[in-house]
Amino acid sequence: MTRKYIDCRECPSEMNCSIALSADSENELLEAAVQHAVYRLRLFGHALATQAASFISRS
Repeated sequence: MTRKYIDCRECPSEMNCSIALSADSENELLEAAVQHAVYRLRLFGHALATQAASFISRS
């Protein structure tokens, strides 16, 4: 089984987030990525929402 990953450094943003997430299943990874994005949105507001949605949909 190939490990799945999402690396925030691959998504240019004002935040310059350096978090990288990995998991064995796509569902588990997506759940963790959404939790991370929601946390960041709570801190930094709506402007980050567009970047997060675009990045997650490409992954």
